[in-house]
Amino acid sequence: QIQSRGLGDVYKRQPSGFLASRAVVDVVRTLPEANRNLLALIAWTGFDQTRVVYQQEARRNGRSKWTTSRKVKLAIDSFVEFSHAPVRFMTYVGLAIAVLGFAYSAFISIRRLIWVDPIEGWTTVMVAVLIIGGLQLTMLGVLGEYIWRTAEDARRRPLYVVKHVDDAAAARRNVAPIRAVVPDHPSEAANDG
Repeated sequence: QIQSRGLGDVYKRQPSGFLASRAVVDVVRTLPEANRNLLALIAWTGFDQTRVVYQQEARRNGRSKWTTSRKVKLAIDSFVEFSHAPVRFMTYVGLAIAVLGFAYSAFISIRRLIWVDPIEGWTTVMVAVLIIGGLQLTMLGVLGEYIWRTAEDARRRPLYVVKHVDDAAAARRNVAPIRAVVPDHPSEAANDG
């Protein structure tokens, strides 16, 4: 999912800093998110990016504040902010476990009817655990989908970002230029409609 949002290449290139145009800065400043991952947000805006290669010298004084724990936090934040894959994965695993439970139940029932094998005590417990656990995990995945969508709405990112507006062409057609606007407060968005 991260790749489909255009963020996968950001982490392959491993930038340690960036230069951004005024247009990119303006778009990122309109995003009201409190937990920001600037590298991912800049990639999310969709503006053209290029790489500037330079020789980075070793640090002469002090130690870097960019610790392993901060890098892990950045990776987790990026995955949670820009991908619903964990939630979908949970749903699919739950469905697979429930299907496995139903298939195992059918196998045991057929075996009991055809070969008249006695059903051992742990078998029914195993079937019950697989079916109930799988259904619970599936329902958690469904609830996770609702929470993910609520979080997406709470981030209030614009649906699109206008890269360039040709004001002269818009004026000739008598059309007002469109700008990406994010309301300061959710009630303002409700009042506009």
